[in-house]
Amino acid sequence: MAAQPSAAEEVAGLDKVLLRLGLTEEVDLEKVLARLIPAVVGSLKSPHDATRKKVTNISRVIVLEILAHVNKRLKGAPACQLPLTPLLDMFSQPSAAPMVRSFCLVYVEMAVERCPPAQRLPA
Repeated sequence: MAAQPSAAEEVAGLDKVLLRLGLTEEVDLEKVLARLIPAVVGSLKSPHDATRKKVTNISRVIVLEILAHVNKRLKGAPACQLPLTPLLDMFSQPSAAPMVRSFCLVYVEMAVERCPPAQRLPA
């Protein structure tokens, strides 16, 4: 079983994610966001006391920077599909933190709006 990353490693990992997202080409954006959005939103429920108490503000700021960058990129890519099923799964977990559920809901709404009409449920 792999050891959990330390709080400092989590922050460093989030910084890398932000950099890599900034370098992602438009053609690869949908594929990257399919993995990135659930992972980044899920990182808001860190298991580390140090992350929650001391480093929480730093990691949350980085997560919010990443999600703000995602939002900007999505405005320029209206056809980009989002990972609806993983986000719904994360949202529906009873143990999901309120902040995780809130961000899941934001991206679930965006994902539904971007679904092809044939995949939408009738009103």
